[in-house]
Amino acid sequence: TGRSTLEFIDSIADLYQRADLRNDMMAYLFAETHQRVLLRLNLPPNTSHDIIATRLQRGHPQLPRWKKLAQRFDSNDYRDGLPPGGWLRVARQLIEIKSAMA
Repeated sequence: TGRSTLEFIDSIADLYQRADLRNDMMAYLFAETHQRVLLRLNLPPNTSHDIIATRLQRGHPQLPRWKKLAQRFDSNDYRDGLPPGGWLRVARQLIEIKSAMA
């Protein structure tokens, strides 16, 4: 049997709500990680991602590349272009960096 229009609309609304929540969570995770990196490396808030990436690479070469992650959030690619598995990968990379800065 087919779905009613109301059931279809409800399921689509649920998907959009989950996507918005995911976007908010990812943005928050990036902001928290960025702040922790700046604090740990003793850098001012307006430090470029190039400098952050260089310092992280020098001190923590095992960590994921900062510049690539940061560019996703600067350009909103984290909202528009990641495949489903990409969300988990980016979140893991951010958590790995954030944990190393504790």
